[in-house]
Amino acid sequence: MDDLAGKRTGERIQVLREHRGLTRPTLAGLVGRSASWLKGIENGRRLPPRLPILVRLAEPLGVGDVAQLAGTDMDIGDAGSSPLASFSRIPHAAIPAVREAVRAPLLTVPETGVAVPSLAARVAQAWCLWHGSATHRTDVGRILPALVRDARIAARAAEGEDRRTANAILSDVYALAQAYRYALDPTPAQERALLRHAGAARVAYNWGLARVKATMDQRAAERSYGITGEDLTPVVSWSMYSLRKDWNRAKHQVAPWWAECSKEAYASGLTQLADALKNWADSRTGKRTGRQMGFPRFKSRRRTVPSVRFTTGTIRVEDDRRHLTLPRLGAIKTHESTRKLHRRIAAGTARILSATVRREAGRWLVSFTCDVERADRTQARPDAAIGVDLGVKHLAVFSDGRPPADNPRHLATALGKLRRASRALSRKQGPDRRTGKAPSNRWLHANAAHNRIDHHVAAQRRDAIHKLTTGLAREYGTVVVEDLNVAGMVRNRRLARALSDAGFGEIRRQLGYKTGWNGGQLVVADRWFPSSKRCSGCGAVKPKLPLRIRTYLCEHCGLELDRDENAALNLARPGKTGTFARQRANHRGTLNLRERVVGMITRAFGEGDHDGDGGAGGDSRVLSASQA
Repeated sequence: MDDLAGKRTGERIQVLREHRGLTRPTLAGLVGRSASWLKGIENGRRLPPRLPILVRLAEPLGVGDVAQLAGTDMDIGDAGSSPLASFSRIPHAAIPAVREAVRAPLLTVPETGVAVPSLAARVAQAWCLWHGSATHRTDVGRILPALVRDARIAARAAEGEDRRTANAILSDVYALAQAYRYALDPTPAQERALLRHAGAARVAYNWGLARVKATMDQRAAERSYGITGEDLTPVVSWSMYSLRKDWNRAKHQVAPWWAECSKEAYASGLTQLADALKNWADSRTGKRTGRQMGFPRFKSRRRTVPSVRFTTGTIRVEDDRRHLTLPRLGAIKTHESTRKLHRRIAAGTARILSATVRREAGRWLVSFTCDVERADRTQARPDAAIGVDLGVKHLAVFSDGRPPADNPRHLATALGKLRRASRALSRKQGPDRRTGKAPSNRWLHANAAHNRIDHHVAAQRRDAIHKLTTGLAREYGTVVVEDLNVAGMVRNRRLARALSDAGFGEIRRQLGYKTGWNGGQLVVADRWFPSSKRCSGCGAVKPKLPLRIRTYLCEHCGLELDRDENAALNLARPGKTGTFARQRANHRGTLNLRERVVGMITRAFGEGDHDGDGGAGGDSRVLSASQA
């Protein structure tokens, strides 16, 4: 542009900003700075920005050459041109097609659908190309877009058991996701803004739920009057896209203050409502397994945990590793260093997909869901298999003779503090929902103290389980656990508290994705596999073995040992067979469908636009009693 000649860097930024129609706060927010900082750059009171900031300014200003921003007061080198593309990694030629397959709306679904077994075979063939072809990126790039589209179609068109499998595939197909969680130290103004965004999400959720519920009640009343067919009130669609479109039409009347918050706040609440209604409907029709879900409830201001999720806009970890930037909220200070995530982002091995901010125990926390490109790892003992028997006396007993992991019993240890905090809370003037009386300040302080104890117990339990599962996944190539019916076990009122405090379900969940991260496999024994009743020496099975009997004594071979050790040995035996050893040796070609499709996207090209909060699962296989 001719009008940039002879101008300073700040003047050039101002000319380009006005040409693009951007305000100072808007442009400054896109690079994580304040409007006063940008004003100082433009009028010359501040020194010109350094090259990394200049590169970030070039994209929103629509500048393809960074040299156009460098004025007479800045020297970027002898080169007369500095293309913006030279500051970023050159993408593979197949990325646009993969991105289109991921982001294109799926408006229609073929009647025939896509067979899930056939899809699994195609993914296995693609992995053979990845490992055997000299031009694996190009060869896989040709088939990957169609593979992604067919996986989305399978999740939409499949029925019954295949639909559950396909939905599980789709939840993980877009991202090998990992969450990074950090505590925040927002200013009072930023805390008010966070509460305002969380309240906006709650308002949008309640508005959509009231609209859907009113329509369903009206149709039920009309049917009671004998009205049928087309004379009934039209059905209100509760898909996220329909709810968001209806909200945009009604937000001026429902929430005149809607412009004070980011659009992501309202989208967050409507997305939660759409998921809740879909889960309720699937539970009623049998498409969703587990306990039947009730109809969604309205969220109250007092009892709901403030939370909001951001998926678009400026979501960034700053270079100082002490701040992060969120849409409409700007740069927020973190309580701890973000160096672990920042290093991955700087190296190009991680990309932020979304950020969820919530308040727990009086502290604001942010969780980043990231697309992570992981390097191949090998365990310390890749050919070893270990059986893990979970229990209450010992949290985990192992089959290789290592000392059992003691159950820390964090909740039982903190029960005395919880009782004292509960008694102190009961003596304060709390809220009264009947009269609308607000709680006293002393009640609020006592309630916060009680909640801090609860959250501290949860944090201790989470830390202990992470240390246990990480050590197992990094050392052993195969980890074998039982498929415990935890939901049924906690119905025993004498064991419910101890079982819940142990966290059996969380241990299995973490082993599932950590074994996949480290190149191993998780084998899940069948729920009816008699690990405790079977003798690990001769294989004889006892008809009954009550819980009060802690020592296993075999009447056939005379074996006598602890019942938990016997169960761990029985679990480890299938993992040591040649079949599982061969599967483990070629785990990259035999990973489950979810892991393989995710790996195609994240590893083949190093980038891609994937939506969703999928978690990377390990190579989980269910072992039946007959195989044992």
